[in-house]
Order: sequence, then C-alpha cells, then structure tokens
Amino acid sequence: FEHMEVAVDSTLVGVSKPDRRIFEIGLRRLGLPAEKVAYVGDRYETDMEGAKGAGLTTVWVSHPHYENDVDEGIADYAIRSFSEMLEIVEKWK
Repeated sequence: FEHMEVAVDSTLVGVSKPDRRIFEIGLRRLGLPAEKVAYVGDRYETDMEGAKGAGLTTVWVSHPHYENDVDEGIADYAIRSFSEMLEIVEKWK
C-alpha cells in the first residue's frame, strides 16, 4: 500500500461496509474529522450509504447500468471517471 496512509480491512476490524463503523475506524486512524474527508466509491449501496452514515462527503463513480437503481440524494457528487475528481478537489481548496 505504497500510496495509502490508512487501510481498513473488514476481516481484521470485524465490521464491513455499509456499516458506518468501518468508516469511523478509518477516520480515527487518519486522525481527521468526517467533514475533512471524502470517500470515493463505485458501489452505491455499500460505499455511499455507509460513508454518508459516518458523515463523510461522498463521491460516487457511477456506472451507466446502475444509475436507475440508486437514490441520487445520498451521494454528494456523482462522477463517471476519476479525472472528474479534479473539479471536486478544486471546490474543496
């Protein structure tokens, strides 16, 4: 994990997504409050619902064949590629 500061493995901590506690463990390990962290994920139900439940800003990397099956109100941002993350990062500066 050369480019990661923190990794949380559900098999080691005993909780898994979408349980918000796995995100809270990550926040504690980072030493950051939820309002300073964005979670990027591509699985709407597990990633977006869990991260939002922990108070994180959520960025959903959407898949065209899943877009009709989600509640657009949960994710703060929806992008189609990671290159679109630059716009979101600029807003956070």
